[in-house]
Amino acid sequence: MKENTGRIDALLNGVESLKMSNSVGSLDGEFGVDGSRAGGGGNSKSVVAAVGFAMMFGAFAGLGAMVMKWHMRPKDWERRNSFT
Repeated sequence: MKENTGRIDALLNGVESLKMSNSVGSLDGEFGVDGSRAGGGGNSKSVVAAVGFAMMFGAFAGLGAMVMKWHMRPKDWERRNSFT
């Protein structure tokens, strides 16, 4: 027999374990005994949603401020800002 058979077997066992793991990185299934999802990635999703909502609100507030400033400009703004 060859000398490296133990090393090759160990490598193949590692590859087999990686193939068996699921999307949440668990070998026993996505849900635990108590019904909660394994991995617990729910908190990060809510943080991402909150940050996205805050950015959307900021963009709309900035757009609203630009529209308000545009509507409140003086009537003769074109003549005052010209070079002639």
